[in-house]
Amino acid sequence: AGLGWGNCRVAGAQETGGFFAMTPPGDLSLGLRADWVSQQKIKDTDLKATLSNQGASFSETGRLNGLKLENDYYLSVNGAYGLTEWLNLFAQVGLVNGGKLKMDGAEAKLGSNLFWALGLKVRPFESDNGLGLMISARYMRYDDREVKDWKIGGTGPADKYGYSTDDNAKYWQMDAAALLYWKLGKVTPYLGAAYTMSEMQYDGKWQNASNGATVTYDAKFKPKDEYLILAGLDFVLGQNFVLNLQGAFGGRTEVGLGLNYNF
Repeated sequence: AGLGWGNCRVAGAQETGGFFAMTPPGDLSLGLRADWVSQQKIKDTDLKATLSNQGASFSETGRLNGLKLENDYYLSVNGAYGLTEWLNLFAQVGLVNGGKLKMDGAEAKLGSNLFWALGLKVRPFESDNGLGLMISARYMRYDDREVKDWKIGGTGPADKYGYSTDDNAKYWQMDAAALLYWKLGKVTPYLGAAYTMSEMQYDGKWQNASNGATVTYDAKFKPKDEYLILAGLDFVLGQNFVLNLQGAFGGRTEVGLGLNYNF
């Protein structure tokens, strides 16, 4: 249903698919969104390394400390479709770029990659004075993202050890969020919490051209903290445009800005 501003409907957080209030049955809402993940800490992880040289090979498991992802930028196009007055489906597709993977004095850059997300949102209630509750779930992933430009103690593996690298990462993330909002004219503040799960599958092959030795790596990275605090504001800019600003803290530190057009 509308929120008292003609056809305008409130925008919203990434965890709700870029749209906060419900899109009416049979209607479509579209938007653009930019999110910056400043930091996401990862649990200490076992990395399986398999070394081989002239037919001999063995495996070892090393403990990694201080793992974190930093400075990931997400740019996306979002869409929501109203199934009922209280149930919407939404989708996102976009580009992730700029991230770094850091661990124990080593770091690597993450290449640009496409990502996608699907989800749903439910509005259990909204009172006459504009106080309401939104519950949502979202699944996001990307595949075969390049991991490149490794630096170990400030030096590349080719310069330090004579190895070239061929690494990639697959990542999925699932968020379930509950948000309380309060409509105050053209501004809607909201506050809530989310439970987040994620996993990065890291695969790599380092090869020494001089002697043919290779090292293959296999690891799964999971978040250190699985809970988020969410806070944000929505601003009605005009009849069909709404601006959203949101911050997330806890399991990851993230800020986002969205602009939505409502049909």
